[in-house]
Amino acid sequence: MHDLSFDASVVYPIEFRVVSPYLGGGVGSHRLGFTHLEPAAFSLTDNKIKVPESTTRIGYHLVGGINITSPLLPFEIVVEFRYNWINTPGKMTTYNCLTAGINYNLP
Repeated sequence: MHDLSFDASVVYPIEFRVVSPYLGGGVGSHRLGFTHLEPAAFSLTDNKIKVPESTTRIGYHLVGGINITSPLLPFEIVVEFRYNWINTPGKMTTYNCLTAGINYNLP
């Protein structure tokens, strides 16, 4: 399964001098795609297993993260955890995401 999403978030920052944690949440549109590589000895149709078509669903997320800045450097380090859930038929699809990166602050 793969997920291409376009999200909007609202975050509440708790600002300190060097370390600034934040919490928030949001909503997004998720384009879910499914692929299956079957071995030569196994057939999905013979075993009555159906792989769903690609679909677009609404999803939600909760987010928490931390920004680490230094007054001497023009960039900040960002670490973020996101819990996602997507409205899919039958059972809710959930997954977690942990990202890290560097933001360069232009003058």
